Amino acid sequence: MSAEVEEAVRRTIARYCQTCDDGRFDEFGECFAADAVMTVLGREVRGREAIRDWIAAAMPPEKRGKHVAVNTVIDVGDRAGAVRASTDYLFVARTEKGPRVTTTGRYVDTFVRDGDRWLFQTRDIHID
Repeated sequence: MSAEVEEAVRRTIARYCQTCDDGRFDEFGECFAADAVMTVLGREVRGREAIRDWIAAAMPPEKRGKHVAVNTVIDVGDRAGAVRASTDYLFVARTEKGPRVTTTGRYVDTFVRDGDRWLFQTRDIHID
């Protein structure tokens, strides 16, 4: 069971990156539980729709690039539904001089099960 949970969590992390980068914000929102909380730069955004709307405003086409998520460590707890993960990331932006890494940091997440998927319950974005 643990390997299946870990794979589902990795899939959610990857979908977050790809849907954001592609501007598919409705699908991006579906990576989050209905009552999820995302924290970035000290600001909390609460609820799936609010998170979707926030990222759509923050990532217009000219600001999009590629999220690269690596070094994910997943902890499947002893009690049912207790899943935590931390993932290092970098963001590669399109600049006048070509692609450049503009942000690095770590995602610290908790997940909740929704059928056969694991969705973000919380996502704390720590920017270096």
